[in-house]
Amino acid sequence: MPSTKIINVSRDDSFEDIFNLFRETPAEEVIFIFPKGSQLARSEANFKAIKDESNTSGKEVSIMTSDPVVAELALNHGIGLLESSPSRRSESSRQVKVKSDENIDDDWNTVAKSDDEVEADLIVSRRRFQMGQSAPAGGRPLVDVVPEHRERHRLRVKESEDQFNIDVRNAATDENDDDRTEDEDIVKVWQRKGGRVAKRPTNLRLGSIGRVFGSRKTVSILIASIVLIVGAVLYSTLASAKIIIRPQKQELNFQLKVTVSTQAASVNPEFNRVPGQLFSAQKEKAETFPVSGEKEVAQKAGGKITIFNKSASTQKLVATTRFESPEGLIFRVPQTITVPAASAGASVLSTPGSIESIVYADRPGPEYNIGPTKFTIPGLKGTAKFDQFYAASIDPMIGGVVGLAKVVTEADFTRALETLTKKVKNEVTQSLKKQSGELKILDSTNIEVSEPVANAKIGEAAESLKMSVRGSARTVAFRESDILELVRDYVAENGDLEVVEKSLSINYSDSTLDSTAKNMSFTLEARGRAAAKVNPDKVIRDIAGMNEDSIRNYFRSLKEVESARVILSPFWVKKIPRDHDKVKIEVVVD
Repeated sequence: MPSTKIINVSRDDSFEDIFNLFRETPAEEVIFIFPKGSQLARSEANFKAIKDESNTSGKEVSIMTSDPVVAELALNHGIGLLESSPSRRSESSRQVKVKSDENIDDDWNTVAKSDDEVEADLIVSRRRFQMGQSAPAGGRPLVDVVPEHRERHRLRVKESEDQFNIDVRNAATDENDDDRTEDEDIVKVWQRKGGRVAKRPTNLRLGSIGRVFGSRKTVSILIASIVLIVGAVLYSTLASAKIIIRPQKQELNFQLKVTVSTQAASVNPEFNRVPGQLFSAQKEKAETFPVSGEKEVAQKAGGKITIFNKSASTQKLVATTRFESPEGLIFRVPQTITVPAASAGASVLSTPGSIESIVYADRPGPEYNIGPTKFTIPGLKGTAKFDQFYAASIDPMIGGVVGLAKVVTEADFTRALETLTKKVKNEVTQSLKKQSGELKILDSTNIEVSEPVANAKIGEAAESLKMSVRGSARTVAFRESDILELVRDYVAENGDLEVVEKSLSINYSDSTLDSTAKNMSFTLEARGRAAAKVNPDKVIRDIAGMNEDSIRNYFRSLKEVESARVILSPFWVKKIPRDHDKVKIEVVVD
């Protein structure tokens, strides 16, 4: 017996939706019910398309409507038109009453009355535990499922606001008929219209529909079977669960003595050792500073000379050895020095030996402030060595004065030294960081600063203070990721915890480099938080197929879980799916 499909068309339904429903239905006979003012009646092409599809698919199509425009378009395109027949209204009324006596509608509405997705909110709370300490047996008691308005710290299951819609209609119905079932549509159509098929050899009556579908009981069984089948399919294909777990947390505050070694190849948690690389840098900084002192002084000029030796043997010059300028001005060396011999060439001595020395004027006075010049050694006059030894200055002699003059105060000297020391240390540090790239250079790296070189000492006369200092450092750089690995391993070994990296802060202090420059040690101080380890895969395996009570008991038994929230979707799902791919776990650490 051929099957019949009733398609209710609302005023605002699009032709594409209605046409697709008509084309895809397996029914051999299709009845369209058009309301007045349907937008599908605005185009004659819509009815031509319906008729063409009917001819192509072999489906019998007819239209019932009270809209004369729709009726005219149907007749114009050879589509059967169902017309009212008062003689059948009483029969329709009786059939409606028969239907109302049965519980098909009640059963159907029970299935379709809610589109809301069920959200099971499982909250399990316990007291915090100390690092490495097991939870007390039984823990804090948990309450049963409670309504949404109860306290948040209690275990609860609530319906979510998210929606999962199940469309139980064949097509969009009239705006005022959204809740009726298809059987109701069939009865009400014939109750209102009676029913006579125009331009067809036979009339379609309520009795013929009964013959198509069978008795009311058969229809009820058919609908119930469809609902069960659809429900089973939806349950197996759409069921999913999302579990949000908040693990127990522990504050961190500990110190480690760490060694960074240039000979280590990998991280060694047992000895708190990480691999490193040696870097070194040396910088010199010189500046001129104003002086603020003033007093009566009698000061000798001074400067630097280079002494040359053209002989084949070294020559010792005792302290206060005189050097004479062309003008006859005498300067003396303040300490004993030895001048190297000349170096030998291919056949003759070619390169004189040389050494630098400070000299001071023989007497105070500004006349000794001379420019660069050559010097002879008066003590060697009359000997063969007189022509083999000489000296020369590159910079002028300065500082000779008698009378009121500017002098360097202790504050001037200290300020200049502090300024240059800070700058040279910064340059050495920047040089080390540039060399090391992404490796970590400790700010506490020891930088050695040499004694300052100045044109005047404290209390000496000078128009300005010229000073230079030299800084140098060696250090072993390392990867901070290796240090983090040490911290993670220490926390895991001492409490079965995982470090919350975004909360972690690490400070370094007391760095020292050994004499071989191969190992550097320092103290590491770590502060932050850690969370208990949660194995998501194990949780998914354990809770597969559990209902609400079992889920509650399971999370109550996990000492590492502070709270858990379970969201089951769609609304009809009451258990965790057994398909592991449909269960998602998110571990959240606040």
